[in-house]
Amino acid sequence: ELLTLIAIDQGFELKPHLPNQEVTASIRNFPDGAKLLSVSPHMHYRGKSFAAEINGYDTNSTLVKVPDYDFNWQHTYQLDTPIPLDSVKTISSEFIFDNSSDNPANPKPGDLVTWGDQTWEEMAVAFFDITVSRVRSEEKSKSVELSGLQDSASPQKQVDPIRQSKIDQFVNDFFKRFDSN
Repeated sequence: ELLTLIAIDQGFELKPHLPNQEVTASIRNFPDGAKLLSVSPHMHYRGKSFAAEINGYDTNSTLVKVPDYDFNWQHTYQLDTPIPLDSVKTISSEFIFDNSSDNPANPKPGDLVTWGDQTWEEMAVAFFDITVSRVRSEEKSKSVELSGLQDSASPQKQVDPIRQSKIDQFVNDFFKRFDSN
């Protein structure tokens, strides 16, 4: 199963006219058996650089370094080999912002800038795609057929056959529109 973990800081303030302002965010909890696949940093026009480091996997190591971040070129950095996260303590992200007039993309170097959805505001977010096994171990999971699912405390409800036929027809028509195979 593919999941996305998010390292985020929404409480930062970028002071006016300063070129190198650091914001950090970390992830500390990982599902059992998870493996890291990719990293996607996200900032707006004042974003200058980004780095992500993994702590506790053998040693501390850099996952991704983006020394010249550009809002117009946002990438997902896929790892050559997935990294098991069982022994990882944290994944740390460092965002550097340039709120000075030296940044040609900066819309207003004199503004105090905080979190916001608009590009003239800022974001400090890193997305980490991971995989997790749907069946984690024989002891923790049981195979259950969907048709056998029911609340054992309540009796099986009878479904009107005409209603069920309409539901089945709707589902079939729905999937035919979106999936030809």
